[in-house]
Amino acid sequence: MNFQELPPPLSNDLLHLRSTLPLKPAPIHLTGSVVELRPLDLDADTQRLYEISNGSPQLGAPAYDPEPVVWRYMGAGPFADASEMRTFLTGLNATPNLLPMCVRRKDGELIGSWRPRQSGKSLRVAVRPWRKLSAAVHKGVTEQAERLAAYRGVSLGGVDVG
Repeated sequence: MNFQELPPPLSNDLLHLRSTLPLKPAPIHLTGSVVELRPLDLDADTQRLYEISNGSPQLGAPAYDPEPVVWRYMGAGPFADASEMRTFLTGLNATPNLLPMCVRRKDGELIGSWRPRQSGKSLRVAVRPWRKLSAAVHKGVTEQAERLAAYRGVSLGGVDVG
């Protein structure tokens, strides 16, 4: 795009509307047939998030190296204990333009984190699972991303799992 192809500047009325929008996304709880998506609850989620991200045996699976599975993709961590993780998560929760979300199976087990990013009329969702997702859970996560996009009135640009 060159200078001649640039769209006209936004009007002052439109720019003023920007200042009336809430900075923090509204919390939403989406429940599908396989998974649910809900905002992070520090009291309910911190201990379990720590347990499933520290490399200890979980759900019948043996101990594992969490660095390539979890921490390589995260902006902070690993954490020494659940208290240190809670301090970090408290800061995320307090960030004005961020709403940390958790992905759970229908049985309530946390399976990963979820980060939607909207650009214009398109929404992309990054999912960081703690373990490899089954085809059914992957499909359920995609269904919830489609529901979130519909709720926001935008199209789903993709779901990135990794």
